[in-house]
Amino acid sequence: MEKNVVSVLKYVGGAVVLVFVLGGATLAYMAFTKPPFPPVYYADTNVQCLPRGHRDLAEVRRVHLEIFVDDVLEPLPQNIGNTITCLTELHTHEAGQVIHAEFYKKTRAEKLTYADFFDVWDVPLERDGYTLVIKREAEEINSLEEAPLDHLKTVTLQYTTIATTTPETKQGEMTTQDTTTTSMQLTSSAFAPGEMIPSIHTCDGTHMLPPLQITNVPEGTKSFVLVMDDADIPQEVKEAKGIEKFDHLIFYNIPGDLREFTDDILATQTFAQSVNSAGAATYTGPCPPRDLEPYTHRYSFRVYALSGNLSFIKTPTLDEVEQAAQSSALAHAELVGTYTRHK
Repeated sequence: MEKNVVSVLKYVGGAVVLVFVLGGATLAYMAFTKPPFPPVYYADTNVQCLPRGHRDLAEVRRVHLEIFVDDVLEPLPQNIGNTITCLTELHTHEAGQVIHAEFYKKTRAEKLTYADFFDVWDVPLERDGYTLVIKREAEEINSLEEAPLDHLKTVTLQYTTIATTTPETKQGEMTTQDTTTTSMQLTSSAFAPGEMIPSIHTCDGTHMLPPLQITNVPEGTKSFVLVMDDADIPQEVKEAKGIEKFDHLIFYNIPGDLREFTDDILATQTFAQSVNSAGAATYTGPCPPRDLEPYTHRYSFRVYALSGNLSFIKTPTLDEVEQAAQSSALAHAELVGTYTRHK
């Protein structure tokens, strides 16, 4: 039977279509040259996702945002607007002061402002206990909506602690009131700081997460990060696995209204879990080798209170989660327990 092959190039709706006619059957292969899909907006913002990533961009800008808290420069967290499901028009990569503003259409760049970036970041502009001054290239402005996304231009946010004052006995004199608050604390009803973790929470038991309680949580907390690792792993394990520590627990975007973490409570919540050193996206209990020194290991549970959620373009490591948390934490606390299996 004769087999005829005919190919035809057609341009249809923004796409190149290559049509094959093979033995009377027609096959079509479509290669999109420009995004034909409708715009997808990120969450409840005016900022669109970039389904094709950094390809087919019509406009690329690098704009700067400097945040000073009592004259100390505070970096932007990495991967704002840079999630597994959506790379937004306004996003960060590394922690620092640079915002990547990238668009499929040049007109989009003129529609958005720094206020839209804060919508993507999902943190409040105002901070309790601070005054705020907004400047664009050293000129004071009233709001971020007045700050367009001009290439290589800088917007500065200056937060200054409000000092509360109370009158003293002498007329006309004022004294600064002590506004120091108690630090956030992480405790467990299963073990005291520095004490042995009960075996039920280890590989000798059921790998049940020890009950953890948080107190003195700062106002404005929207989410928590909870991690746990073991830095006392033997040299033999370090060399065999190519690691310096063993990551047991990597939870983030835990709802900020919780004050206790247990398996039962977390089972009812929606949050993110990353893969630990055992290859599991869950809690893996302590399991120090029986016959390798040091026999007793220390296990550090750390919690961070954040004013927003974290987002990553790919599954993060414990170090990446903790680095992002540290750059925007309202408070943090640590609880260390021990465990040994040596007889």
